[in-house]
Amino acid sequence: MRQFTLAFGGLMLTAMAVFAQMADVDTDGDGYASFDELVAVYADVTEEQFAELDTDGDGTLSEEEMTAAMDSGALSMSE
Repeated sequence: MRQFTLAFGGLMLTAMAVFAQMADVDTDGDGYASFDELVAVYADVTEEQFAELDTDGDGTLSEEEMTAAMDSGALSMSE
């Protein structure tokens, strides 16, 4: 049970971090991060990197895509 609690707690911390980061990036409040919005926070992200993170190819990053990018280390909150 303790392992579940620790794992759940870690998952919740990650979700909260992504939510907070998404709020910082999504300046127009549409629920998605455009390339321009992402570069304003992560200045080193290239268009090619953005395209790789945009797994559904719609030209924006959803919260799920941001989560995957942070989980993989492609984006980190220290950038």
